[in-house]
Amino acid sequence: MIIIQVGVKVFDYLYYNIIQMTSKIMNKIQNSKVKNDVVYTPDLVVDIMIDFCDYKDEIVLDSCRGKGAFYNKLNEPKFYCEISEDIDFFDFNENIELSIGNPPYSLLDRWLNHTYKICNKFCYIVGMYSLTTPRLKKMEENGFYITKMML
Repeated sequence: MIIIQVGVKVFDYLYYNIIQMTSKIMNKIQNSKVKNDVVYTPDLVVDIMIDFCDYKDEIVLDSCRGKGAFYNKLNEPKFYCEISEDIDFFDFNENIELSIGNPPYSLLDRWLNHTYKICNKFCYIVGMYSLTTPRLKKMEENGFYITKMML
């Protein structure tokens, strides 16, 4: 698991090197018959992540609230999405400053594409092998760059 904070470009840097995942690992992830998209984030991880993301009472969205582990610790103004309550992230179109959460891995590309449209920065938990070169290039094309990473 990796926690990443992504925001606007703040400096130029040498292009990053990525360890490409093997096709065997990628095929296993993509062809999984059971998508493990409902993962409740432990409170300890939530506390670390909120601190790590430099949350400063910005207009924030808990993009996949679940049981409210993030949402309950965020200050107003705040919004949330939760598919089990028919509040679909992909229908959320408010402008916010920060999106935070643990998005479903099987929807990550679509999730990131929507995230780029609604916020200035986001702080998500993503799978270790999810930071592929195409995803990082797409981030950059949308004006977002990794500013912090915790392994």
